[in-house]
Amino acid sequence: MSVEGTINIDRRCFRYVIGNKGSNIKDIIAKTQSKIDLSNDNDEIKITSENQEKYNLTVELINETISPFLERLSIQDNSVQIVLSIPKQLHGRLIGPGGSNLKEISQASKARISFPGRHENTEDVTISGLSEQVEKAKELIEAKIEELNSNSNNNNNNNSDNFEGEAELYEVGSRYFGVIIGKRGSTINDIKQQANVNIIVPDNGDSIKIIGTDENRQNAKNIISFLINKHDQIRIQKSDENAEKTDEYYNKYRKDMEKHVQARNRLFKEAEEAFKRGDGALAKELSEQAKNEDKLFQKARLDSALKIFKAQNKGRSKSEIDLHGLQVDEALFVVDNYLNKKKTPTLTIITGKGLHSEGHKFKIGPALEEHLNQKNIPFTHEEGKLVITF
Repeated sequence: MSVEGTINIDRRCFRYVIGNKGSNIKDIIAKTQSKIDLSNDNDEIKITSENQEKYNLTVELINETISPFLERLSIQDNSVQIVLSIPKQLHGRLIGPGGSNLKEISQASKARISFPGRHENTEDVTISGLSEQVEKAKELIEAKIEELNSNSNNNNNNNSDNFEGEAELYEVGSRYFGVIIGKRGSTINDIKQQANVNIIVPDNGDSIKIIGTDENRQNAKNIISFLINKHDQIRIQKSDENAEKTDEYYNKYRKDMEKHVQARNRLFKEAEEAFKRGDGALAKELSEQAKNEDKLFQKARLDSALKIFKAQNKGRSKSEIDLHGLQVDEALFVVDNYLNKKKTPTLTIITGKGLHSEGHKFKIGPALEEHLNQKNIPFTHEEGKLVITF
């Protein structure tokens, strides 16, 4: 005698019951010979089995299948999010060299911390996770800010030598502070010596303070202006070179793919025309040929993506990958491979500008952000990049 009943589970788990291409539900049905109907309107799953034993086994297998995901959903449902307003000038120092500070805080708190990109006009830093995780991250960030401010005040006091002349605020933009300071302060020390001035870089604002005579201050400003212009020219030149190189790779490696697309579309059209003429045998033959061309297209697409990626990243550090020239699903595939390997403490991902996307719209960056958020992987924004800290 058959047994029929319903169970209620969170609808968000329905896709896990079904599985990839129906793999999970097919497996359950094969083991129990039960009929399983998922409601389109509510949280109910209707089960029809040959007997009570198979019915109970079906319920047990469904619960086992969704158990890990219920735990994840519970965490999501209980998660909170807060936004801290932190001066933009502190963001880079809070993140730390190679993301070291961010990694330390994220690991200690288990919270997800997201900083805005360098050129985003916001000071908001988002923290999300369970309430105790968020609170712990907030405490650690506030303690790090206090430590940075204390170190900054000590440095300013140590650098307050009595230079002849007056102090002047010179607006350069906070995005150039790193250019002025240089690696381990080498550039700013050179400017001080060359111009015989003292320079103080603040934690807030867009202006640096230059102390010295009128002539010496002007010399310092001339040196700084030259360094900033040189930095911008190099950045523009590199951007143009990367775009030209990507176009070269794209045109070179996508040709085979486009050939199969054209053949596939032509054969499908011819199959349709044959079917309309009543020649079913020819239509079937042409359709099979078209399907084979589609398989060749998919293979050529993957091959071309890997060739573009390898050419684009030849000689590049293992801690950085460039996704220029790839389509969204190809880029996510490459990133997942790197995430599984985790060979370096951080991974910098250059996301591209969307030049090879339909309508030249930027797609990889937003898609990758959503992908990482779903995997609960913390990352920070930089100009045209995402930085992951493991």
